[in-house]
Amino acid sequence: PPHAGAMSDGYAEIARLNALAKNQTCADCATRNPQWASVNHGAFLCMNCSGVHRGLGVHVSFVRSTTMDTWSSAQLRLMEVGGNERLVKFFDKYGVGKGTRADVKYNSDVARAYRDKLRCEVEGREWKRPRSLSGKSSSASAASASSSSREPKASSSSSSRRSKGGFDLATGAGSLLARRHETSKEDASWRPPSPKPPRGAVDGAFLLGLSPATWVAHLKKLDRQEDRAYHLKKMS
Repeated sequence: PPHAGAMSDGYAEIARLNALAKNQTCADCATRNPQWASVNHGAFLCMNCSGVHRGLGVHVSFVRSTTMDTWSSAQLRLMEVGGNERLVKFFDKYGVGKGTRADVKYNSDVARAYRDKLRCEVEGREWKRPRSLSGKSSSASAASASSSSREPKASSSSSSRRSKGGFDLATGAGSLLARRHETSKEDASWRPPSPKPPRGAVDGAFLLGLSPATWVAHLKKLDRQEDRAYHLKKMS
């Protein structure tokens, strides 16, 4: 996780970046006013998508709250050079659509290259596009398609080796995917599980029917700050 740099609360700066027009929609879905962030991608996320990112592991996506967590200068710099609009354009350029499933999207060569690109900019180093991205841009794909349209049709023996996804085993042309992945209704409706309250809690009662001392003891046991925030909101 990118922790380098002097720590400060950073609330004013992250709020400024969050309010920019380019960051007003979640980087992974159509939800407005995202309040979470994937720091190493410089992107703002809604609560649901932030839960998905936490499941990817901090080595893939380091998640922070824009309202509850403190921010280092290095983390704020990543958010400044990044931004949702830039991430979406970069991924689209190399064939990874916004609707691609998160575990596929952020474990891809494109995502690794983008994370490295942001780090290079923050650290003042030159970024070199990795070979894994060569030929993946939309312009390269368009040129390939134009070139293919001018070539004679493949022989019947070559066509017989073409898979259902349109991949030619003889020439390596085409794609193994019949169509681009689109987020299903199940993906869109996924919600992170709510943390369990202390034993003896009564839903709807003031402080859920528990003493302040019981709540203090319970909140101290929780590892995740978002779980503590959930309980504080629930009992208020």
